[in-house]
This record gives sequence, C-alpha cells and structure tokens, in this order.
Amino acid sequence: MPELILFGRPECADCIAARRILDDLGVPHTFRVIDDPLDVHEGWRGDGSWDVLVAYSMNDNRLPIVKLDGVYCGFHDALATLKADSACLGLIVAQIADHTPRNGCTTIACGNLRKEETSPC
Repeated sequence: MPELILFGRPECADCIAARRILDDLGVPHTFRVIDDPLDVHEGWRGDGSWDVLVAYSMNDNRLPIVKLDGVYCGFHDALATLKADSACLGLIVAQIADHTPRNGCTTIACGNLRKEETSPC
C-alpha cells in the first residue's frame, strides 16, 4: 500500500470525514496539521514545507490535501489513485461507493467523488 499523509486541521469537517473514509477503507495514513509546515521557519524550503504550500495553493486553499507516495493531490484524486492501484479493486470500489451522497453521506469530500470513481467494475 502506498504511503499516504493527510494534511488538514483537526477542526476541519472535511478533514475529519477524510480520516473516517480512510479508516473505513483500512488505508494506513498519517495525519499532519497543515499549520505546522506552513509556518515560516528556518530551513522551510528544504524540509518539504514549500511543497505543502504549493499543493495547498493548487487545491484552491481547500483541505484536506494528500501526499501519496511523494505526490501531492486533493483527497478525491487520492481515492481515485488508491482505487486504481488497489489489488482488491472490487472491494475498495464498493467501499468508496458507500461514501456518496446517494448513500446518505453529506461530506464535501464524498460529494466531490465523480460518478466513474464510485461505479462498480
């Protein structure tokens, strides 16, 4: 399974929902508070903070953002990548489908999933 780091804020509803989805899917991940790497500090360009800032900007300053095997992306893009890379594709597709507005999930993270990401193979 690829290394997944979820950047967000503890009080962010979408970040909480994203963590719940990852837990439901059994995807191991690390949660990091985004404010820590965004604070300007000595060595901030060399420790990855610059990359987090760029990813945050590229995601229209929306949280959560994900670092998946060294590549930054938005949360629904990370789910699509996990789905494509999963050895158990049918299972993960079914679990992702559980997190759709049609199934009663109202989080923005779930609402952003495109139809092709939630339809079974």
